[in-house]
Amino acid sequence: MSRIGNKPIALPKGVSIDVKDGVVHVKGKLGLLTAPLVETTEISIDDGKAKVLSVPEKSTLRLKLGKVKARHGLMRALLNNMITGVSVGFVKELEFHGIGYKVAVRGKEMVLNVGYSNPRIHPIPEGVKAEVVKAKVPTLKLFSLDKALVGKVASEVRKHRAPDSYKGKGIRYKGEVVRLKEGKSK
Repeated sequence: MSRIGNKPIALPKGVSIDVKDGVVHVKGKLGLLTAPLVETTEISIDDGKAKVLSVPEKSTLRLKLGKVKARHGLMRALLNNMITGVSVGFVKELEFHGIGYKVAVRGKEMVLNVGYSNPRIHPIPEGVKAEVVKAKVPTLKLFSLDKALVGKVASEVRKHRAPDSYKGKGIRYKGEVVRLKEGKSK
């Protein structure tokens, strides 16, 4: 059994879990998330707690015990993220460091001015909300129920201008520390 997979997950008030035809549906106050149930696992709900059970005999694949344990922990982590997503949600914040670096949200796209001759346009996918926070450093706040989706969008935006290790300019996650290298000496 996986150590992480054995931990029960407390269900917040208003969150319900339903498993039908190998698909897990988690419904909460913010919305609904679905994900396929990992083949070697089952979900049981008792007294406001969800527990992921490992069932290696259920597998059509011939998996070694280590793989079964890994899948057990994976399903527990996915279920925990889904429960957190429908009850609280996930936020990623990106800071734009550099002279003239700024971001704007227009409809379903983000306009990034990050030192190129033309602004970069990045689409906002379905299920992600983006807003610009006015602060000392321009900040983009991304919100989603799906942890993987908000992380993917944040990393795609960051790729438009990754932090420079010499000047410190670029797009960073909030709280990220960029260690500056020493420049060339004369």
